[in-house]
Formats: sequence, structure tokens, C-alpha cells
Amino acid sequence: MLEKKSEEILGQNDYLNKRKMARKHIKFNKDKKAVFFLAFLFSIIVLIIIYFISPFSDVYKVVIKGNYYLKTNDVIKMADVNNEYLLNIPSNIQNNLETSPLIKEAIVSLENNKIISIEIVEEKMVGYIFEDEKLYILMINDEKEEVNDENIYLIDNVPLIEGYTKEELKEIERGFENTSIEVIKQISEIHKYPVSYDDKQMEVIMKDGNYCFMSYLGLSLLENYYAVSSSIDKTKGHACIYFDEFTNSAYTSICPWQASQENQ
Repeated sequence: MLEKKSEEILGQNDYLNKRKMARKHIKFNKDKKAVFFLAFLFSIIVLIIIYFISPFSDVYKVVIKGNYYLKTNDVIKMADVNNEYLLNIPSNIQNNLETSPLIKEAIVSLENNKIISIEIVEEKMVGYIFEDEKLYILMINDEKEEVNDENIYLIDNVPLIEGYTKEELKEIERGFENTSIEVIKQISEIHKYPVSYDDKQMEVIMKDGNYCFMSYLGLSLLENYYAVSSSIDKTKGHACIYFDEFTNSAYTSICPWQASQENQ
């Protein structure tokens, strides 16, 4: 009887020992997997750190397309591109650009070889104005951008517009809707020059020294400026061009001040 009980006790101890060993084995395997996972994770983190502190992570080039007014470096500055290529999110760069009143639309993509491609559509500029003792660039959509030392070069592409109210400036903007930016760039100044038959007549001084006269609605006719200006014969005193939006025509004649001198 005692022998049988001893055998049962020994059997139970043997069973318990086997269970303990199995548990230790399972725990060892779990610990082994955990150590392996932590080592793998640590290796990945180290590789990422090494990558980002190395020059291999830097942006190779930022390519800007579509800019007519803005300098390429200014567009890159406005985009706020991160020097680390993988940290650049195209939607964020797009938002940075489109918050500027100078940019109508931006398309951003990450290209191969760590190149960031940015294509923009600029807002059309119609001129620069003085307002509250400050200088502003006026856009076709009635937006404006203050001129400072960094972007003052923009006024080289647009004329000075003087003597107009805010409502009248909107009329000029509408008049320039169908006028190309290449033609606008050739205008030096725009002033009021009302006459008895047209109180909205404008004096448009071109950079080549010629004078043009028209109302707001005739600004789009400036697309024909070069064809008409080539017929000017300044030796005969015909140095001014008149654009008539009602007949969709233009002609050269003596300037208003020359007519006054002749009448005198």
C-alpha cells in the first residue's frame, strides 16, 4: 500500500516537473521572440536615424514650373519645403503656396531621385498702386499683395496705376481680363484722361514712349498695340494711338496736347 502511494506521489511530481519545464520552455521562447523583436526594432530605428542624419536623405532638387512673375527661389521659400525628402507632404506644400494671393493654383509631386516638382498658376497682375502710403500689387481678382524689399522686383512687370477709386480699379481689372500678361508688362503707367465725350478715358503710357487712349472697355484692344504702333510716324507728330471699343478699331493721330497747341 505504501509502495503504491509512493509511486503515485512520484508520478505526480514527475508530471509537475514536466509542466514546469514546458512552461519554462514556452517562456524562454516568448522571451527569445521579444528580445529578437526589440533588437530588430532598435536596428530599424538606428538605420532611420543614420539615414536622416546622412546627406542621402536630403532633397536633391526642387523644380518650379509655371512662374512668370515670381522668382524660383521665392516660390521655394513660399512652399516651405523640408530639406528631408521623406518629410515633405505634397498637400502641405500645396496649401503653403495657395495661401499667397500671388498664386492661384499649385500642383506638387514627389518624383524619383528625391526631386520635388512644383507647378504653379499665378494670379494675373494688372498694376501697382499706392494706398495708405503703402505700395501694393493689384491682381485681376481684386486681391492685392504689399510690396516690400524682397518682392519689389514684381513692379517691373506691371504698370503704375494712379488716380482711381477702388470701384474704378475693379473696372480696370475687368478690362484687363482678355489682355495678355506680355502686353501688360509693356505698359509703364495708367492715368485718368477724361474728355467731353468720354469721362472714363484713360491715358496709357507704354514703355516704348507711345501714348494710348481708351476707356476701361478698350483695354483688351491693346492686344493689337504692336500692329498699330508700327504705323506711327513720329516725324509727322502722330505719336498717339486711340482705341475704340465700340467699333473694335484703333487709329493713330496727333496727341491731345498737340491738338491744343494747334488750336492756340
